[in-house]
Amino acid sequence: MKAARALLAPTLLLFAVSAHASDYHFVVIADFDPSDAEGVVGQSVSINSEGEVGFLVLRSSPELVDDVYRGAGGPLTPIAAGVDIYSEAGANSATSIDAEGAVSFVGNLPPQGPLGLLAGSGASVEALVPASSMGIHNFVLFRGSDTGFQGFVAAANAVFHLYRRELDASLTPLADEGSGASDILSLGRYQLGINASGTVATFLELGDGSRGIGRSDGDSFGAIVGQSQGFVPQPYVIDIDDAGNVLFLATPSTSPLGGGLYLASGGSPAPLVDSSGPFANFLSGALSAAGDLVFQANLDSGPSATGGLFTGTDPVADKVIAVGDPLAGSTVSNLNLGDMNDAGQIAFYAGLADGRDLVVRADPVPEPSASTCAGAALLGLAARFAARRGR
Repeated sequence: MKAARALLAPTLLLFAVSAHASDYHFVVIADFDPSDAEGVVGQSVSINSEGEVGFLVLRSSPELVDDVYRGAGGPLTPIAAGVDIYSEAGANSATSIDAEGAVSFVGNLPPQGPLGLLAGSGASVEALVPASSMGIHNFVLFRGSDTGFQGFVAAANAVFHLYRRELDASLTPLADEGSGASDILSLGRYQLGINASGTVATFLELGDGSRGIGRSDGDSFGAIVGQSQGFVPQPYVIDIDDAGNVLFLATPSTSPLGGGLYLASGGSPAPLVDSSGPFANFLSGALSAAGDLVFQANLDSGPSATGGLFTGTDPVADKVIAVGDPLAGSTVSNLNLGDMNDAGQIAFYAGLADGRDLVVRADPVPEPSASTCAGAALLGLAARFAARRGR
């Protein structure tokens, strides 16, 4: 396995790129230069409550396979090498990482390794859900929680099902696809949400042609959002916090363009941010366990019109980072949001103008406390007094 040019210690590269933006320290987790015959899979980046980041690296030689890593700013921990995610296990370019540092992913570990939903911490890789379990033969989507639950969509006996892997390794069927007008025609194919208690949220396409958002705690499954509120839920953004609130993307019923991010828990969905303001469209979003929001969006105009990461409705004050900003000695040319933990740390992929691929963790800079400010003021007064005495 080719080693990444990882930094040897967590390096605080810079504060936020705008004096008016939220302040963050950017820690480079992994850095691949243009001469490497590999690159970071942008949509694979995940983060746990300890600030550890999991991700995939694509190798195109001698064949198209992935290597799996975990890092926190120091030397990387190799999790698995030569993983075939394009096998019959299903093309699922994602990772999840739990609080213990176990990175889960879908694939086939050749030559005789396990096939299915896999996980490893560095020493070995185990099959959490072998492809042979319950007749499963194709994984299309999965998401793990910080506590170790796994939600996934997979085909079994030619029908797609939504499952949850429990902490005792058993599997709980949550929902099935069907072909009737009142059935679920299609479960999520792009995003799943799962929280610390194992409650799963997913996009639904129903047999009558309508769309919705479903949620299951393991005992029951039901739609908490329908298409009757004047908008159409979209499958590209789904997440859930520990209170059971579900983040989702929706577009107006009258147009496939625009739209916004909403939060739902069973009543009328609450709008969080939409395209009526400075944002043109929304590419991804994530909730922390406590319900804090980060999202990736394009702006209508300005330097960040080609995309950025934001934590609120103000594209300046709530900006984390955007295309065109300086980072690690170059300029950001491409971004892909990973996830956010409860400490407000945000993991993401950044492609740079010089050709390098980075995996980055944005650490929020704490606001100075009243005691810190008072201490600084006292030190200033003491310095001034000493200066006067020395005259």
